[in-house]
Amino acid sequence: MMNDMTGVVWFDTTISDVSPDAEKIAKLTGGTEVVALYFNFHGQLPSKVKMSVQIPEKAGKTLNLYYSNTEKNCAELIQQNIKAIQKAG
Repeated sequence: MMNDMTGVVWFDTTISDVSPDAEKIAKLTGGTEVVALYFNFHGQLPSKVKMSVQIPEKAGKTLNLYYSNTEKNCAELIQQNIKAIQKAG
């Protein structure tokens, strides 16, 4: 889709649980349980982003969020000790 609106920046906000880097992520994590989220957009966003993801089997657990940097062949810690909650409804 072309962006023809002056002053408006569009981002592909598609998120998938299927990553083209699944094999690289498996090697980086050494078999640790992973929930991978793949973002179509790559690059810096113009502001902070708050995101919620529904993963019912993780409710009540403490999780860490990593960025899988396959170019540097490492997993970069973004945030730790995230408490997964179960939303009502």
